[in-house]
Amino acid sequence: GLGALAQFVEREGHARAPQHHREPFQGEDFPLGTWVVARRGEFKNGKLSKDRFAALDDVRGWEWDPLEAAFQEGLGALAQFVEREGHARAPGGYEEPFQGEDFTLGTWVAQKRSRHNTGRLSGDHFLALDEIGFDWDPFATDFARGLAVLRQYIEREGDARVADGHLEPFDGEDFPLGTWVQARRTARRGRKDRPGIEMPEEQVAELDALGFIWDAMGTKYQTNLAALRQYIEREGHAQVPHRHAELFEGKILKLGSAVSEWRKDRRLGSERMTPQRIADLDALGFVWDASGR
Repeated sequence: GLGALAQFVEREGHARAPQHHREPFQGEDFPLGTWVVARRGEFKNGKLSKDRFAALDDVRGWEWDPLEAAFQEGLGALAQFVEREGHARAPGGYEEPFQGEDFTLGTWVAQKRSRHNTGRLSGDHFLALDEIGFDWDPFATDFARGLAVLRQYIEREGDARVADGHLEPFDGEDFPLGTWVQARRTARRGRKDRPGIEMPEEQVAELDALGFIWDAMGTKYQTNLAALRQYIEREGHAQVPHRHAELFEGKILKLGSAVSEWRKDRRLGSERMTPQRIADLDALGFVWDASGR
């Protein structure tokens, strides 16, 4: 067995023979995986002789507890990643160059998180990971960061009307706030349409406290309607030029474009142009025919 193990190590560069591995040795397929497991079992139960212990301990790369050795290897790769990147959030599928090999750190991190969530991670391993800043709940971390960015935006702009695609400078980076805001709306709609995608009630409450706009299209319509009312009061008519931009509550709105869209929606029978919206606009003397006829 020792000779077969030495041959395996010489060829593979390590002593981690898989459990069911059979090593071609001296004309036979030696059950090396089973033999290795048996020797570790003898050691654990105090039945391995001193001579056999010494012989195995001298084998290059031999590990008495391969699971612990694998954890320590992953911990070392993660610590290296943290030292370089400043955080412990290795992406899924990411491989970290470590000790001359590409260690599958993304998969390893996900496995440790899963073991913790299912109560299968030892206390020692939890403390070791926690000490280097392991992210136990990346979804909560992402939400907290997005919330902080949104709060900064609101403090500057005075409202939560974030444009699609808006990038917000935050902590030296451009955070995709427009995309993040839309994702929150999609997640909340999932509470009714797709039960598998739910937003926790506490997150909904935190966003509500900031004045988050859940119905972006409805809010946009109401804002443009109010801007149209302001335009009519000033100009005396509702014939808004196609390219007109209206200053409303400190912001420039493309009122001419909004008006054109309303006409188009009614002409095409879009569900966006509801009977209530038609009544709202008629009450203001809205001109449905752009020619004014």
